[in-house]
Amino acid sequence: MKLSLNGFLDGGFDSTQKLKATNILDASVSRNLCIKYNDIPVNVGAYDEDQKDIFIKVFNSVKDKECVDIKDRVYPLDYWICVLAFVFDISFPETLSIIKNKDYINILIDRFEYKQSLGKMNEIRQIINRYIDNRLKEKE
Repeated sequence: MKLSLNGFLDGGFDSTQKLKATNILDASVSRNLCIKYNDIPVNVGAYDEDQKDIFIKVFNSVKDKECVDIKDRVYPLDYWICVLAFVFDISFPETLSIIKNKDYINILIDRFEYKQSLGKMNEIRQIINRYIDNRLKEKE
């Protein structure tokens, strides 16, 4: 079971409480991405120089469009992917629209150079961006 506020909210809350909690979650995720966008300099350098690859459980969580279980993080890059994968826990299409319009996923992924993991990071980029696009199409 993945650690996710959306899964936590499945029981014991009335609709008003659940709406408030999902609103807080969306605000938290978008703020987290915004902070990373503002605080991480452009062209930081290699993120994965000393590791072989992304831990398979982390990569599979993204492929399954799920938040990363914090217990599955092994390498430094896994922590970064965990932040990017928060997008899978967003409830409101409006929040996804902001993330898409500000291009946070692409910009944040491009802040680092990936020596060992470039192919998988590009796949993660595609998975997350496709997920956002599909969720926004559902809104229409």
